[in-house]
Amino acid sequence: MGRSFWNLGRNCLKSDRLLGNPFLVEAGAWLHQYHDHLEQLDKVLKETGLNAIVRSQLYEIVRLCRPHLISESSSIEARIVFDADAMELMGAYGITRELACNLEVRKLPYDQALTATREVQNLFEEKLMTETGRSLARNDIRIARLFWHNLEASKKP
Repeated sequence: MGRSFWNLGRNCLKSDRLLGNPFLVEAGAWLHQYHDHLEQLDKVLKETGLNAIVRSQLYEIVRLCRPHLISESSSIEARIVFDADAMELMGAYGITRELACNLEVRKLPYDQALTATREVQNLFEEKLMTETGRSLARNDIRIARLFWHNLEASKKP
Protein backbone atom coordinates (compact mmCIF):
# COMPACT_ATOMS: atom_id res chain seq x y z
CA MET A 1 0.00 0.00 0.00
CA GLY A 2 1.33 3.36 -0.97
CA ARG A 3 1.11 6.88 0.32
CA SER A 4 -2.36 7.26 -1.17
CA PHE A 5 -4.07 5.00 1.32
CA TRP A 6 -2.75 6.76 4.36
CA ASN A 7 -3.03 10.31 3.01
CA LEU A 8 -6.50 9.80 1.59
CA GLY A 9 -7.86 7.94 4.58
CA ARG A 10 -6.55 10.49 7.04
CA ASN A 11 -7.67 13.47 4.94
CA CYS A 12 -11.11 12.08 4.09
CA LEU A 13 -11.85 11.33 7.69
CA LYS A 14 -10.99 14.94 8.59
CA SER A 15 -12.67 16.72 5.68
CA ASP A 16 -15.60 16.55 3.31
CA ARG A 17 -17.81 16.40 6.38
CA LEU A 18 -17.43 12.64 6.06
CA LEU A 19 -17.64 10.70 9.25
CA GLY A 20 -16.03 7.37 8.62
CA ASN A 21 -14.66 4.74 10.96
CA PRO A 22 -10.83 4.98 10.92
CA PHE A 23 -10.45 1.29 11.85
CA LEU A 24 -12.62 0.16 8.95
CA VAL A 25 -10.71 2.41 6.52
CA GLU A 26 -7.30 1.15 7.64
CA ALA A 27 -8.34 -2.50 7.82
CA GLY A 28 -10.12 -2.18 4.47
CA ALA A 29 -6.94 -0.73 2.97
CA TRP A 30 -4.92 -3.66 4.25
CA LEU A 31 -7.45 -6.16 2.93
CA HIS A 32 -8.56 -4.51 -0.32
CA GLN A 33 -6.51 -6.79 -2.60
CA TYR A 34 -8.80 -9.67 -1.65
CA HIS A 35 -11.50 -8.12 -3.89
CA ASP A 36 -10.86 -10.91 -6.41
CA HIS A 37 -10.65 -13.60 -3.72
CA LEU A 38 -13.71 -13.09 -1.55
CA GLU A 39 -13.78 -16.71 -0.32
CA GLN A 40 -10.26 -16.26 1.07
CA LEU A 41 -11.26 -12.91 2.55
CA ASP A 42 -14.16 -14.52 4.37
CA LYS A 43 -11.82 -17.12 5.85
CA VAL A 44 -9.27 -14.47 6.90
CA LEU A 45 -11.96 -12.34 8.51
CA LYS A 46 -13.34 -15.29 10.48
CA GLU A 47 -9.85 -15.98 11.83
CA THR A 48 -9.45 -12.42 13.14
CA GLY A 49 -11.78 -12.76 16.08
CA LEU A 50 -13.58 -9.56 15.10
CA ASN A 51 -17.29 -9.45 15.79
CA ALA A 52 -19.67 -10.41 13.00
CA ILE A 53 -20.80 -6.83 12.29
CA VAL A 54 -17.24 -5.56 11.78
CA ARG A 55 -16.40 -8.61 9.65
CA SER A 56 -19.46 -7.94 7.50
CA GLN A 57 -18.54 -4.26 7.10
CA LEU A 58 -14.97 -5.13 6.09
CA TYR A 59 -16.20 -7.75 3.65
CA GLU A 60 -18.44 -5.15 1.97
CA ILE A 61 -15.65 -2.55 1.82
CA VAL A 62 -13.37 -5.02 0.04
CA ARG A 63 -16.10 -6.44 -2.20
CA LEU A 64 -17.03 -2.94 -3.38
CA CYS A 65 -13.43 -1.97 -4.20
CA ARG A 66 -14.17 -2.39 -7.93
CA PRO A 67 -15.20 0.39 -10.33
CA HIS A 68 -18.32 -1.48 -11.50
CA LEU A 69 -19.54 -2.04 -7.93
CA ILE A 70 -18.73 1.13 -5.98
CA SER A 71 -21.36 3.86 -5.91
CA GLU A 72 -22.41 6.98 -4.04
CA SER A 73 -24.64 4.78 -1.89
CA SER A 74 -21.65 2.71 -0.70
CA SER A 75 -20.36 3.37 2.80
CA ILE A 76 -17.94 6.25 3.21
CA GLU A 77 -15.29 3.73 4.28
CA ALA A 78 -15.73 1.77 1.03
CA ARG A 79 -15.54 4.98 -1.01
CA ILE A 80 -12.34 6.08 0.78
CA VAL A 81 -10.65 2.70 0.26
CA PHE A 82 -11.78 2.65 -3.37
CA ASP A 83 -10.35 6.12 -3.97
CA ALA A 84 -7.05 5.24 -2.34
CA ASP A 85 -6.78 2.14 -4.54
CA ALA A 86 -7.73 4.19 -7.62
CA MET A 87 -5.13 6.82 -6.78
CA GLU A 88 -2.44 4.16 -6.93
CA LEU A 89 -3.12 4.09 -10.71
CA MET A 90 -2.63 7.82 -11.15
CA GLY A 91 0.54 9.59 -12.17
CA ALA A 92 3.85 8.27 -13.40
CA TYR A 93 4.20 5.50 -10.81
CA GLY A 94 0.69 4.19 -11.35
CA ILE A 95 1.04 4.14 -15.12
CA THR A 96 4.37 2.34 -14.89
CA ARG A 97 3.09 -0.23 -12.41
CA GLU A 98 -0.06 -0.97 -14.40
CA LEU A 99 1.86 -1.19 -17.68
CA ALA A 100 4.38 -3.59 -16.13
CA CYS A 101 1.54 -5.74 -14.80
CA ASN A 102 -0.12 -5.78 -18.22
CA LEU A 103 3.13 -6.83 -19.87
CA GLU A 104 4.53 -9.27 -17.32
CA VAL A 105 1.52 -10.72 -15.51
CA ARG A 106 -1.21 -10.49 -18.13
CA LYS A 107 1.27 -11.09 -21.00
CA LEU A 108 -0.37 -8.51 -23.27
CA PRO A 109 1.48 -7.35 -26.39
CA TYR A 110 2.97 -3.89 -25.92
CA ASP A 111 0.34 -1.86 -27.82
CA GLN A 112 -2.51 -3.71 -26.10
CA ALA A 113 -0.80 -3.25 -22.73
CA LEU A 114 -0.57 0.51 -23.33
CA THR A 115 -4.22 0.70 -24.35
CA ALA A 116 -5.34 -1.37 -21.34
CA THR A 117 -3.23 0.76 -19.00
CA ARG A 118 -4.74 3.97 -20.32
CA GLU A 119 -8.28 2.58 -20.15
CA VAL A 120 -8.01 1.40 -16.55
CA GLN A 121 -6.34 4.63 -15.47
CA ASN A 122 -9.14 6.64 -17.11
CA LEU A 123 -11.81 4.41 -15.60
CA PHE A 124 -10.50 4.85 -12.07
CA GLU A 125 -9.95 8.58 -12.60
CA GLU A 126 -13.58 9.02 -13.67
CA LYS A 127 -14.85 6.90 -10.80
CA LEU A 128 -13.15 8.66 -7.86
CA MET A 129 -15.80 8.76 -5.15
CA THR A 130 -14.77 11.53 -2.73
CA GLU A 131 -13.96 15.19 -3.15
CA THR A 132 -10.78 14.67 -1.14
CA GLY A 133 -9.75 11.82 -3.44
CA ARG A 134 -10.28 13.99 -6.50
CA SER A 135 -8.35 16.84 -4.89
CA LEU A 136 -5.41 14.67 -3.82
CA ALA A 137 -5.25 12.98 -7.24
CA ARG A 138 -5.39 16.23 -9.22
CA ASN A 139 -1.62 16.58 -9.76
CA ASP A 140 -1.12 12.90 -10.59
CA ILE A 141 -4.03 13.06 -13.06
CA ARG A 142 -2.43 16.11 -14.70
CA ILE A 143 0.85 14.21 -15.01
CA ALA A 144 -0.91 11.16 -16.45
CA ARG A 145 -2.78 13.23 -19.03
CA LEU A 146 0.44 14.96 -20.03
CA PHE A 147 2.15 11.58 -20.38
CA TRP A 148 -0.60 10.18 -22.61
CA HIS A 149 -0.64 13.37 -24.68
CA ASN A 150 3.15 13.26 -25.14
CA LEU A 151 3.05 9.56 -25.99
CA GLU A 152 0.46 10.18 -28.71
CA ALA A 153 2.40 13.17 -30.04
CA SER A 154 5.60 11.10 -30.24
CA LYS A 155 3.87 8.55 -32.50
CA LYS A 156 3.12 11.17 -35.15
CA PRO A 157 5.67 11.59 -37.97
